[in-house]
Amino acid sequence: MELLDRVRNDLELGGYAPGTIERYLWSLRAFARFRHRPLTRVGRRDVRAWVDHLAASAVGPQRRRQHFAALRFLFAKTLGRPNAVSFLSWPREPERLPLVLARRDIARVLGTVDDPSYAALFATLYATGMRIGEACKLERHDVDTARCVVLVRAGKGARERLVTLGPRLLATLRSAWRQAPIAGQFAFAHPSGRPLSPKSARAALHRAAARAGLDVRVTPHVLRHSCATHMLESGTDIRVYPFTGFYAARRS
Repeated sequence: MELLDRVRNDLELGGYAPGTIERYLWSLRAFARFRHRPLTRVGRRDVRAWVDHLAASAVGPQRRRQHFAALRFLFAKTLGRPNAVSFLSWPREPERLPLVLARRDIARVLGTVDDPSYAALFATLYATGMRIGEACKLERHDVDTARCVVLVRAGKGARERLVTLGPRLLATLRSAWRQAPIAGQFAFAHPSGRPLSPKSARAALHRAAARAGLDVRVTPHVLRHSCATHMLESGTDIRVYPFTGFYAARRS
């Protein structure tokens, strides 16, 4: 078995997300190309040379952390040689306050979305604080209208959790499903039943923000931060009730 195939197997056994696995493998291929030798023949000196190269390049802290994580997994887990990467330290990134939109700006953005599936998706992100990857994988049976909760299955570390399903969000979902009936089990999908992708959702949200006249970069994570901030402003303790959804809980 090729070394990268072994790395892939080890990552899958470790429960890593598919996207993370591909990023790690991409980083390791870049490392091998830089040293012009197979990964089975690299060692501590090669790692140091790669680290120095990354530090001298325009690669930012987040991307360097990705490279370092891939190296640590390769040597510590697959090759069983943790000493080769024991000197690595995580690059620190300058702390920036997350962007938070005002409630009126949230309403303006959501009001410009014509597609019912995307409109319902973005309302759900803001109402519940879900991550975009979680929302895109949400299935209709995860929306428990009797208990007024949504089961989130696809979170980080494969943890399940419940978030509140408020009356306004429930009405939004029901309206979207009436306007755009879809086949299959996913809550937010194309007419064919194929779920909306995080990439297409980000693009749709960017277009909606531009139509709303906002001159800031609006992403799904901005909706998540805005949800948490507005909940705190309303007096909700999100340490006890994480992301129960300020928008979701409001009455019309």
